[in-house]
Amino acid sequence: MIIENQLEKTDHIHLGQIITYAAGSKAETIIWISPSFREEHRAAIDWLNRITNDNINFFGVQIELWHIGDSLPAPRFNIVAKPNDWEKSVQNSIDSTQLTESQQMLLEYWNQFKEYAQEKGSKLKIQKPYHQNWIDISLGSSNFKITCRVNSRGKWIDVTLGIRGKNRLTYFEKLKQKYEELSHQTISPNLFWDERPNLTDCLIQLLQKDVDPTDRQDWPRQHQWFRENSEIFHDFFEKKIQLIKSEEVQ
Repeated sequence: MIIENQLEKTDHIHLGQIITYAAGSKAETIIWISPSFREEHRAAIDWLNRITNDNINFFGVQIELWHIGDSLPAPRFNIVAKPNDWEKSVQNSIDSTQLTESQQMLLEYWNQFKEYAQEKGSKLKIQKPYHQNWIDISLGSSNFKITCRVNSRGKWIDVTLGIRGKNRLTYFEKLKQKYEELSHQTISPNLFWDERPNLTDCLIQLLQKDVDPTDRQDWPRQHQWFRENSEIFHDFFEKKIQLIKSEEVQ
């Protein structure tokens, strides 16, 4: 394990140091602690976690000093960047024999979907499958992700673009103003743009009704639908997201 402490706002020098130390020591857990993280350095940690294998984990930890009344200051640590699957892997690090029948089915469902996408030569960066009713696909930005979801009770599946973070409403509005009409022409006239101002994320959704995720014989068709539409989402939104984010820094 490597822990890099920095007393000031993060900088490029310390970013280079943690990469150099990690390469030299072959450490599997690298923790960078600072009182303030620049957005580009938080994004760099996210990128490092995406491009490295599952055994290597980078964390960005912000340290604060808190005190109550006349008490001495005490440190408070906030994780601002971590591996995408870290929380899920902790929550799901139980033996497969402990899973319910429904959870085992979901794990198998997403494993087969990821294997199918890889066999087809898909460029999608699909997360490690878990026993949940969704699986995420990276879009190269921590604030945007494509998600495939199944709902056995409602008998539907969907592909969504989720937009998170403090600027989610601004990003959503810019995308909608510029590209909603084009998205209906390119992706589907049934694409639903859902701002959801009171929730943690905005969604752009393509829904397929009357689909039973528990029907194993229908899995190949469902997996094909997921792959094709996820690739369409990726191709349509990736560069457009980069454009609206570049406008933010200009």
